[in-house]
Amino acid sequence: MSAIFDFLNSNSGAIQGIAVVVLVIATIYYAVQTQRTVKEMKRQNTADIKLYKAELLRARKGWVDKFKPKTEEEAESHGSAYFKVRIIVANQGGTSGSIGKPTLIMRCKKDHMFYNADPVTTEQEFVREVKNGISIGYEEYKTIDLGKTIYLKPGQMEVVELKYYFKARKYPEKARHFIEHFNYFGYSIKYCDQSNNKFEIPLIYSIS
Repeated sequence: MSAIFDFLNSNSGAIQGIAVVVLVIATIYYAVQTQRTVKEMKRQNTADIKLYKAELLRARKGWVDKFKPKTEEEAESHGSAYFKVRIIVANQGGTSGSIGKPTLIMRCKKDHMFYNADPVTTEQEFVREVKNGISIGYEEYKTIDLGKTIYLKPGQMEVVELKYYFKARKYPEKARHFIEHFNYFGYSIKYCDQSNNKFEIPLIYSIS
């Protein structure tokens, strides 16, 4: 027993050094584990909605409202287009949540000009009153609210199709540029998550 005490006394400095190193390692380990636990608890108590894939299904230039151009020059100055996009969005968080529908970004590969288009949030549906298969009412347009956000439950994944109309007729020079360079544009979508982090995803071309 005395030999052990003699060894400890003669090597007290080294032993203390080793003890300090072990303590530091243990402290770091527990700090990392605590941080992981906090992150996991936060993930379980918040929504975590992300876009994982985006496809461009349709891109068509022309007019998209009641305006009917009579000449090619008038059509160019109208400068409008219609786009259809399909996205895959999932919520990996522990609670329900929503994000705003993404904005369509159009960049010209020739001169780097770009334009934005917001998603369509309302549509006009043509309806009429029908009874026993016979129309008995006046034909009219009904406004359908498509919503401005995408709502998901925990663990839910959805395939969402979005429509975009781009109209530049108020700016003749931009409209003409858009129509003339239509085939040189690349497309992406931009959105923000619940923490207001911004993301931009290039569109995969799936136009049939």
